[in-house]
Amino acid sequence: MSLHPTNLGRAIKEVRAIRKLTQKEVANRSGLTVNYLSLVETGDRGVAHDSLDKIAEALRIPTQFLVFLAGETPSGRGTDERIARLDRTTKDAILALLRAEANEVQPAR
Repeated sequence: MSLHPTNLGRAIKEVRAIRKLTQKEVANRSGLTVNYLSLVETGDRGVAHDSLDKIAEALRIPTQFLVFLAGETPSGRGTDERIARLDRTTKDAILALLRAEANEVQPAR
């Protein structure tokens, strides 16, 4: 599985949207700047492991889930199609769980 900054940024943005958080909210929770987070989400900037951990914590998701969601399954000759389907199905399941959790009734603050 390979990991490209654009894919990681896309995964962060997707989870942030599911969590109904703005870039500013994630930046405040993570101690990072909005500008940095924006660059990461567009794939214009790579992200260090410690910063990725902070972003994941702000999104309330394990870092490994973000990395998995951003990963690309190799395709082409010699690739087992069953593995590619399992990869896509697992990613869809993670996103579905996050959406279901986001749609649960939240207690009043």
